[in-house]
Amino acid sequence: FLNLAFRAIADFSGKSPELVGIKITKYPENIPKLLELDYKIIYLLRDPRDVILSSKNRFVDKNVADVLYRWKKALGFIQEFKNHPNFVLIPYEKFIEREIEVINLLEEKLGTKLDFNIQSLKMRNEIEYNDNSSFSDVKKLFDSSAVNRWKNNKDDKDVILANSILN
Repeated sequence: FLNLAFRAIADFSGKSPELVGIKITKYPENIPKLLELDYKIIYLLRDPRDVILSSKNRFVDKNVADVLYRWKKALGFIQEFKNHPNFVLIPYEKFIEREIEVINLLEEKLGTKLDFNIQSLKMRNEIEYNDNSSFSDVKKLFDSSAVNRWKNNKDDKDVILANSILN
């Protein structure tokens, strides 16, 4: 079923079925089946304290504790795959701050050269995606100002809650 679903996503987006990207963090339980089907998985994981701050600006009705517990559970689950040859876990912060190191790792894991000179992202039907931040100070697509923003907001009640749940 998953193989069929990913091929359908690829067909719908007009992309190669071998290169499908999805921005979903809710379903790590699909990882074992995808690995069994020989998919290569790049799991980009962002510090949930920054995610919480970002989502507060965009989605005020989120249950912060639920999001944090789900993130912690997903992290525990995916640790099982960190040594699998087709699985790469990359912290978002590392992706932003150490781009060359990450590119080299991904090229090795994927067995191909990558062009990370990304100036824009395209959604379905080649529509440009330009709403990737909840903060007005983000000036470019992959901006280091989005990294560790929580450290300047340590007194925020949701950051305090996140620290208590994650530690």
